[in-house]
Formats: sequence, structure tokens, C-alpha cells
Amino acid sequence: MTRYKIIYDKEVCIGSKNCEATSPEFWKVINNKSNLKGAVFNKTTGKYELELELDESELEIQKKVVKSCPVNCISIEKV
Repeated sequence: MTRYKIIYDKEVCIGSKNCEATSPEFWKVINNKSNLKGAVFNKTTGKYELELELDESELEIQKKVVKSCPVNCISIEKV
């Protein structure tokens, strides 16, 4: 498996719930904002980050999450 970092800008989030509908094991909407489970706030970037290993099928699901976000506040980077 390969390591990836999911990066999430909570300030931009509008709480559409697309991420939670696509990947409820990673995403939960609380108080009209998505929360990336287990993510850590990066004070330098002002974004939440979660670094983890994903197999190919898990990566494809998270890519669907990225594409489903109407305000483009989620991204994935290979670490």
C-alpha cells in the first residue's frame, strides 16, 4: 500500500454531505461542516490533514470524495 495525505479545508466547506455519503468511514458532517475522522489541524496551512496508507480501491473512493465536493475543499497527495 502507498501512503497518502488527505487535505481538507474546513473553512471552505459548505456541508453538502457528499463526502459522508461517499465515504462514511472517513467523513462525518457535524454542525453543517464535514469532519475528516482522525485528521490533525496544520497550523501552518490552516487545513486539516490525515496521513494514511490506502490500497487502490480505498484510493479510488477518496478520489470520488474529492470529485464530489462542490467547493473543492478536499485534496489528496501522495506522500
